[in-house]
Amino acid sequence: GEEATTLDAPWVGMNNPCPPPALEDIADELITYDFDTGVANSPSISYKLCWAYSPAAGKSIEKSAEYRVTVGTFTMNGPYQGQHASCNLGAPCTIEITGIGLAPTNRLLLI
Repeated sequence: GEEATTLDAPWVGMNNPCPPPALEDIADELITYDFDTGVANSPSISYKLCWAYSPAAGKSIEKSAEYRVTVGTFTMNGPYQGQHASCNLGAPCTIEITGIGLAPTNRLLLI
């Protein structure tokens, strides 16, 4: 048979689907799922959050059909990547970035 295609997370560093929750993350009417930390790729508002009762092991596209229940929508906040900025030495420097869900508490770091 054909080898299944891997269903990659849209953001580098995230697991998709997420691993089963730890016992300490399960309460009466609340379960916390840990997708890990997305560290690269553009933010987006175009994803659905889907759930499955007891999916088979594996991360293939064929297995994603088991996630039939749409729980809601998912938004990954953050700056759009690939932006460019420049400043002149000896002059005030203002850098504007665009993205989704940016907040006044966000900061930039030049490396």
